[in-house]
Amino acid sequence: MMKVSRLIETGMRTFKSKLPMPEKVKTEHLKKLKMPVLGILAGQSTMHHSEKSFQIGLENLRNPYSNMVLFEDASHAINGEYPEKLLQTIEDFLKHIE
Repeated sequence: MMKVSRLIETGMRTFKSKLPMPEKVKTEHLKKLKMPVLGILAGQSTMHHSEKSFQIGLENLRNPYSNMVLFEDASHAINGEYPEKLLQTIEDFLKHIE
């Protein structure tokens, strides 16, 4: 599995998008969100600073049903590396907001 994740990470580092890259979500925008938000971060992603993003989410999401989850050993290809754990995380979140 690690070989697959390394291959995916290499692809992510060398990928060139023809579309504009998404903008970073500003903390003032997070504070204004009224709906529940599930933030899922990969601890080993090369796309963002996971721990900092995790903390920003915890500090700024106001809805009591919002949740931040950090998969510490996951790369940006989290859905391929931890599909069952990811599914369970999403299902648990949805149960709380229904």
